[in-house]
Amino acid sequence: MKRTITQKITAFFGSNTFLYLVLGFFLLNALWIVFSGVYPMAFDEDFHFGIIKIYASHWSPFLASQPPNANAFGAVVRDPSYLYQYLMSFPYRLLTHLTSNQAAQVIILRLMNVAMFTGALLLFRRLLLRVHVSRAMTHVALAVYVLIPIVPFLAAHINYDNLLLLVLPGVFLLFLTCVEKLKQGTLDLKRFLLLGSLCLLASLIKYAFLPIFAAICIYIVYLAIHALHTRGKAPVAAMVRAGWQAASKKTVAGLVILLVVSAGLFVQRYGINMLRYHNPIPACDAVLDENACMAYGPWGRDYAYAQSKADPDDSLLFVFTPQWVKGLWFRSFFAVNGPASGYDTRLPLPIPEWAMVAVAVPALGCAIWYWRRIRRSSPMLDVFLLAIVVYIVALWLDDYSMYLYTGQPVAVNGRYLLPILLLMAAILGPAVSVALRKVPKAKPVLVSLFLLVVFLEGGGALTYIVRSDATWNWQNRVVIDANNALRTIAKPFVIEGPNDR
Repeated sequence: MKRTITQKITAFFGSNTFLYLVLGFFLLNALWIVFSGVYPMAFDEDFHFGIIKIYASHWSPFLASQPPNANAFGAVVRDPSYLYQYLMSFPYRLLTHLTSNQAAQVIILRLMNVAMFTGALLLFRRLLLRVHVSRAMTHVALAVYVLIPIVPFLAAHINYDNLLLLVLPGVFLLFLTCVEKLKQGTLDLKRFLLLGSLCLLASLIKYAFLPIFAAICIYIVYLAIHALHTRGKAPVAAMVRAGWQAASKKTVAGLVILLVVSAGLFVQRYGINMLRYHNPIPACDAVLDENACMAYGPWGRDYAYAQSKADPDDSLLFVFTPQWVKGLWFRSFFAVNGPASGYDTRLPLPIPEWAMVAVAVPALGCAIWYWRRIRRSSPMLDVFLLAIVVYIVALWLDDYSMYLYTGQPVAVNGRYLLPILLLMAAILGPAVSVALRKVPKAKPVLVSLFLLVVFLEGGGALTYIVRSDATWNWQNRVVIDANNALRTIAKPFVIEGPNDR
């Protein structure tokens, strides 16, 4: 039977060819920025590279005191988000023996981060397929994701977000396996031990994983209570004994050691911070004196804002939240240079930004309206929804507390949403598909037009290229000429709109 054009388009979206095109597009975009963007780029690249250098002179991750010349990076001695920098210090140590050229060192470390992000995309693909999102929809979700301008931009940075994004889908894949086994009446002890270790270690990559860790713990507690209520204590105890007996004792012993080590590392930072400073993530001035903290740019900025802010009033909540949503969205599509030009910020290109709005708002409405229906097709989406809600609430609370302190919407960045956007796609995509079920021929055509328009009008690194100028590039004639040439070619075809804020 001959396939229609819409069936052919759908089959193409679900094919490996389209997946390779998406990955190739992402790699081309990220690598262009790797070799173009002058160091340091905007997303804390000098912060991470600086701490990598500090750990390169320590074999242990434990720091007895604040290292010399580390005040510019905050209270490094008690920062719980250190595992990325510590691990990256080892390839950096090797690089120092191969070259003393900092640009070469930065580029190689950036390439490692691109590799991490690429691995994250592949694991997220596997995760979406695991919760019964179709191949075509999964590949389209990845395509939309890499067309968001800050995605290839972040991937090209030396930044702990890239390692967290690699670990996150791995955690969920492991967790889903554990949950599925439990629902079948089986306790997979090995995977549970590995899951616990991975969650503890992920929390040491970046504290932003803590809300997701909390969501996973909440769901496990819910499952335990539900099992005790529906099956009784004796069957649950029998399941635990069977899980213990089925596991290889040598493997379990190794995983228990891994869990103990991971828990020790976790307690050494978060636990001691709670005991000593009554906060798992203490402010800089709780650890160091005020003069030392002034060397740390973000702390000094917030301190200056706090000294000059007006008294808070009851309307702050309603003033902040719209600014917060707008800031997250704006900083997902904008272009920004690093500290060399004072974080020169350029407006998003209009077509990608508004095309995404035109899709995201109706998709959210569809997800709310059809939630019960899409949940029936994949009950595991409960886990995603819980993680998304807990994460967003925690992010809002953290940003709102800073707003109360400074009187300014500081540290509101779209990149903080990147860990959950593909989890959201697992909910939004099927919801939109259900909404358009009566016009099945329109779906692949609309998706094709959307992807093509965003791709041509500034998706991915094109926003960075069109909005930037030569001062954003490595000061190398070949790099500057290549970017100038590409800007000259692209600008006549891209609707730019206003540039500066």
